[in-house]
Amino acid sequence: MRNLLKVLVGVVAMIAVGTAAVAEEGPKYGTNVGDVAKPVKIQTMDGNEFDTGQVQEKTMFVFVNSICGLCAKEMKDLAKNADKLKKIKVYLVSVDQNKERAMKVYEKYAKVFGLLYDPEYVFGEAVGLYATPSTLIVDKGGKILFKKTGYRGDIDAILNAL
Repeated sequence: MRNLLKVLVGVVAMIAVGTAAVAEEGPKYGTNVGDVAKPVKIQTMDGNEFDTGQVQEKTMFVFVNSICGLCAKEMKDLAKNADKLKKIKVYLVSVDQNKERAMKVYEKYAKVFGLLYDPEYVFGEAVGLYATPSTLIVDKGGKILFKKTGYRGDIDAILNAL
């Protein structure tokens, strides 16, 4: 009986130490609403580095591809409703392999939205988005507030997430 008690005390101690070690590692990154999005570094369309973990306000990232018909529809819808999105920073994240072709498609949106470039889909994979169009909204701490894969269809879903 004493040996069993010693074993149980040892197991509890190991669990406590393991839990404390995990708690000290920092935020647990995840891909679900309520989780903190794993920060990654991608590029702006003009070649500068953009750290997704350094956003200073609520930010929406819309993952798009220049040859995607639903992406074109999504971008037109966002541009049409840009005045409703003034309280949030919006970035189009191009996952195109051909940057020049992508710029021709996105240049008309550059005056309204920020343009980011992620041809390796590093950011999308980090937050669990694997298709275009996809929408992600994070707060200034990186907490995921909204996440939708595929064509959103209605701006109200985004406005309600704000």
